[in-house]
Amino acid sequence: MHAAARRLVGRAIAPDPVRRCPDLVSGVAGRILGLLALARALDDDRLVGDAVDDGQQLVAAARVTRHGWSWSDPTSEAARHLCGISHGAAGIGWALLELSAATGDTRFAAAGRGAFAYEGSWLDVASGTWPDLRIPRQRRGAPRAMTSAMMGTWCHGEAGIALSRLQAIAAAGSGEGDDDAEVALETTRRVLADAIPHEISDLSLCHGLAGAADVLLCAASVAGGRWRAAATLATDLGQAALERYDADRDPLPCGTPHGTTPSLFVGTSGIGWFFLRLYDDATNSPLLLRIG
Repeated sequence: MHAAARRLVGRAIAPDPVRRCPDLVSGVAGRILGLLALARALDDDRLVGDAVDDGQQLVAAARVTRHGWSWSDPTSEAARHLCGISHGAAGIGWALLELSAATGDTRFAAAGRGAFAYEGSWLDVASGTWPDLRIPRQRRGAPRAMTSAMMGTWCHGEAGIALSRLQAIAAAGSGEGDDDAEVALETTRRVLADAIPHEISDLSLCHGLAGAADVLLCAASVAGGRWRAAATLATDLGQAALERYDADRDPLPCGTPHGTTPSLFVGTSGIGWFFLRLYDDATNSPLLLRIG
């Protein structure tokens, strides 16, 4: 198996740096995390070197302002540099801090903290929320143009932002986004608690309730404390889903506009994995890559 993995990695060709997406899901940040995980699994330091090359590209491509570090995406139509773990600064910051922890290179730590600072500049303290900057006419310190359907989600919302901070704390120690983690986790807890009594329209990992619940499970294992109690909401969600849906007759609500899909992030594979997490708390989260 390791030999096959080495062959696949050896065949991979990085895209043109000018057109590369910087984010976690589709771009450089995700490649960095993948390379670091593979370097550990395959005991191959050359892959760490490849990750360093990618990190240097991110550092060079960053826009650095008084608000922090952020990245444009040549593959996106969004006017603003995004927040969030999937396509925004949270995922990029996490990858850079993991890279710093793996290499000891403080340049990457500074860039990762800068990414978190950029997101911090968009936090609405009163509501404990970050904006979905794909929505136009958002301004710092101003009322939200409209409420985002992504509030509390893994992909563009507070659950993913919380997860990025939890992983940064695990990689670099406390101080790397502790305050953001507390705010984002509380918003995630509140959104999930408010949603469970109502109809479940989306149980997916990506932008559904299972993703938010999984992040609370991660918080219980990483941060402990009161988040162990908050993580019981994940069990409440699982129980509510079992009571309302018969797996043999009812399609589970996926994160697709119509019908179901077997895919991981928006479909039944991810929902099934969530139930495995509830059954056995030793099951790893599908939202994380184990780097160290």
